[in-house]
Amino acid sequence: MGLRSTKESIQLNICGKSYNVKASKSEEHLLKKAAERLNQIVDEKRQSLSGVDMKDLLVITAFDFVVEALKEQDELQNIANRVNDINKQLDEILP
Repeated sequence: MGLRSTKESIQLNICGKSYNVKASKSEEHLLKKAAERLNQIVDEKRQSLSGVDMKDLLVITAFDFVVEALKEQDELQNIANRVNDINKQLDEILP
């Protein structure tokens, strides 16, 4: 019998609405931090894009997150490629 993280219900407030989410104790801090960051970003966008409704703000925010995630993924792949190149060079140099 392995150790399992029990999931508890936590309440997150996102854009003025409460959501109950099941999460392990180890995930709770991360989820709360993510909700806080999302609220902060949406508030910033609301101030800079006056007149835009909440649905559109959330779509814009989600799109921005996806673009950032893809940039990070590309950067990680570039780093992995560089590490592989260095390993190949080391294999050629070292006996």
